[in-house]
Amino acid sequence: GKTGVSANLIEAAKVFAMQAAQASQNPPHPVYKWEQVEKLWLEAIKRLRNIDATNPNYLEAQKLLAKYQSNQGIIQTRLQAERESQRILTLLGFVCVSHLYAENQ
Repeated sequence: GKTGVSANLIEAAKVFAMQAAQASQNPPHPVYKWEQVEKLWLEAIKRLRNIDATNPNYLEAQKLLAKYQSNQGIIQTRLQAERESQRILTLLGFVCVSHLYAENQ
């Protein structure tokens, strides 16, 4: 029945959440790693969203959903910060290389 299906969805969401939490340990991480972590949170969120309001497990799903969405938001911020620092490092790299090139002319 409905309860069994939603219990499975909650369990599946928890598995994705656990993987996401483990993968995000010991930062800093490169962009691709943060992207992986965010995908795992989004997979967890997707499963919880499939549990409708008439379901007996709805409240538990909503509590987890709030937590997971918050975590995903944090990861998104870290991902953006990492992308930005990569962009700056790349720009600095170009500046240094062109500076060295100019000096050696």
